[in-house]
Amino acid sequence: MSAGSASRIAVYHAGSVDDEEKALSALRAWGSQQMIQLRAALVPSIEAST
Repeated sequence: MSAGSASRIAVYHAGSVDDEEKALSALRAWGSQQMIQLRAALVPSIEAST
C-alpha cells in the first residue's frame, strides 16, 4: 500500500449487545468464522510481501 492511502474491509450482520444470549452466541460464532475466513484470505498476500 502506498503512503497516504487506506483500505477497509467490512462485513455486517444484524445484532445488538442487548440481544438474548442465544442470539449473541450465534453472533459470536458468526464473527469467529468471519475472522477465520479473513485471515485465510489475507495471509497469502502478507506472506508474499515479506
